[in-house]
Amino acid sequence: MNLPRRTPWLAALALALALLAIGLLAFRIAPQGERLARLSDAEGRLVFEIRHQDGQIRAQRTAGRALPDGQAHVLWLLAPDAQPVALGPLGASLLAVDYPRPPSGWVLAISVEATTDTPLAAPTGPLILSKRLDEGGKAQAQDDPGS
Repeated sequence: MNLPRRTPWLAALALALALLAIGLLAFRIAPQGERLARLSDAEGRLVFEIRHQDGQIRAQRTAGRALPDGQAHVLWLLAPDAQPVALGPLGASLLAVDYPRPPSGWVLAISVEATTDTPLAAPTGPLILSKRLDEGGKAQAQDDPGS
């Protein structure tokens, strides 16, 4: 029984389409925009990427596990001489909040909070990670323990 020979170009085309699909998927999943901060614990087991793009602060957990039910990591923006602003709970999915680019001197922080349906006026749980933004609006590397 003679099977028809597949032409080499068909295999090359299939490979090229697969690589294109992987590339498009990676582009869509990867966080975009200018990095404001990478907040992580000392061992790098818990990591959050925070970026600014198109008038939004975008944040996502890139390493580490979710907290137990009833708790959440919450992203805060702390401005000098102002009330903290809760930007929202963080997880494996992308948090995107309409917000202008924070200026230097402001702090990005993450706390552990009890899950609630009511907005938080200030952190009630511990601030576990934080970074102060420098003159360029990017996080300073030497600030805050645990960052």
